[in-house]
Amino acid sequence: MRNKMKAREKKSSIQVRGQSSIKLMLVVLVSIALVLGGCSSATKQTEDGAEPQVSQNSQDLKSSQDPQSSQDPQDAQSGYPKSVKHEAGTTVIKEKPKKIAYFDDSYPDLFFVLDQPVVGIQNLSWIEMSDFYKEQLEKTKAVDLGDGTNFEKLLEVDPDLIVAHSFYKDKLEQYEQLEKIAPTVIMEYSEDWRRVLRDLAQLLEEEEKAESFIANFDLLVAETKEQLLTRKDEKVLFIMADPKAINTWGVSRLSVYFEELGMNIAEEFRDVGRAQISLESIADANPDHIFMAEDLWSNQTKPGETIKYLEESNVWQSVNAVKKGQVYPIDVELLGKAPLAMLKGVQDVHKYMVESNK
Repeated sequence: MRNKMKAREKKSSIQVRGQSSIKLMLVVLVSIALVLGGCSSATKQTEDGAEPQVSQNSQDLKSSQDPQSSQDPQDAQSGYPKSVKHEAGTTVIKEKPKKIAYFDDSYPDLFFVLDQPVVGIQNLSWIEMSDFYKEQLEKTKAVDLGDGTNFEKLLEVDPDLIVAHSFYKDKLEQYEQLEKIAPTVIMEYSEDWRRVLRDLAQLLEEEEKAESFIANFDLLVAETKEQLLTRKDEKVLFIMADPKAINTWGVSRLSVYFEELGMNIAEEFRDVGRAQISLESIADANPDHIFMAEDLWSNQTKPGETIKYLEESNVWQSVNAVKKGQVYPIDVELLGKAPLAMLKGVQDVHKYMVESNK
């Protein structure tokens, strides 16, 4: 069969060899005609004063490579200059920021996640009471911008970008003053840390870093949630305590633990916002696990002072979690919604409730 096919191909090639030469000449002549026609058309458009049509991508490339521009080629490739619409107006950021001032203490670690140069953070002195961000703060050398808007400190750090959230109404009112110091962006506030991280990443052209962090976080959550299924009926309580007061939060504030990880919150505290609770109410709820952060802010408590105080209480000693040795120390930052703190929170849950259960 194969020999028949070869013979047929040989015969056919002899028959068409003469024809193929003629066809080749026709193709060459048509190609030349098309090229000459295109040149003529382009010349006519130029003579008429009309711009030759180019694609949008070509226009962008021309702009970013303009030899008369003083723009850094690296900035051009990464999306600068850019015009940003935000809660207070529209701001033009000419180049990649190198010194960012950040007015928000709810998400102090956004810039650490994205590895961006933050030089000042609002209420940094409060954040520094915990050692949680010690390594990152030593690296960035960020300074405390104080509470509210301290224009003197802001001028000292000389930022090339100011970022704030709309949660702070004073920043909306002071927008024009802030703009005189540096381009200012007032971002929409959200309790969803993923959204806030993505918004900032988009502003700073760092989407890849944000998505990588979120993907790794979500993977850890999924793995830990599955491993917690054997303990899904055991009641869990998160508290922040000092010798004078004990505070807890419900599902809305601690959603990463009780919704994403599926942990079982003591029902008495499910719907509370921030609530001050008594030792007796903890005993009534009788949780099987307690994650406890010392409140180093309210009364300048010394590390270790709170647990020593609680251990002297007979009521505290009657709680299941205490009797089973399942009271776990955590950093106070893990009771917030900042990304790095949430990551450490999930890691601590895994450490105390998964690894210790093997």
